Formats: sequence, structure tokens, C-alpha cells
Amino acid sequence: MDDGSPVLGYHIMMRLHFDTGIARKAPALRKASAIVNQHGKDRGLAAHRFADTHLHTLVIGDRVQAGKFALYTEASVNVAHAEGMLEAMADAGFSMLFVGIRRFLRVPMA
Repeated sequence: MDDGSPVLGYHIMMRLHFDTGIARKAPALRKASAIVNQHGKDRGLAAHRFADTHLHTLVIGDRVQAGKFALYTEASVNVAHAEGMLEAMADAGFSMLFVGIRRFLRVPMA
């Protein structure tokens, strides 16, 4: 319900493309948390928490700022989650990566 009050922030929930657990062990959890903190430090990240297959974040700011945080964070966590992908790309001489992201809306068919 929109009562005209200014929006203070957004709760954003993200899942991996693979829909698996984000971090099962402490080193993986630290790596994923570092990615979230890196992307959130200049985009209003107030808090985050991993919950098995998804991530909850609280971003203080406008919708554009929250959207940029979500886009960059989700792409980074998905790529980093692919076992050995970043290391293999670095070994092959890649220094940059462009990530295309697809989103599907789940709309009931009438």
C-alpha cells in the first residue's frame, strides 16, 4: 500500500541461478559475504544474511540504487559460485567478464 510516505530502503532477496545452497562451509560463506559487502559499500547496504539457498539484504536508498546493488551482487555471486570458472578464465588470459542476466516473470497463464 502506497500512503505517500518516502521510501527509506528496500529488502531484496536473491537466489543463485543454480538454485543451490550459496555457502555450505565457512570459507565459501566468507567469500560470498565479501562479494556482498564489496558491492554494497557504496550502494547503501545496511545488512545482509545468507539463508541456505538465498540471500536477504537491506539497502537504504532509492529504487535505482537498490536495483544496481541487486544486479551487480547477483551476477557476481552466480559467477563466483561456478566451481573453478574464475580461475580457468584467469588462466586463459581473460581480465574482464561481461555477464548477461536473464529474468523470467512467472505469470499465470489464464
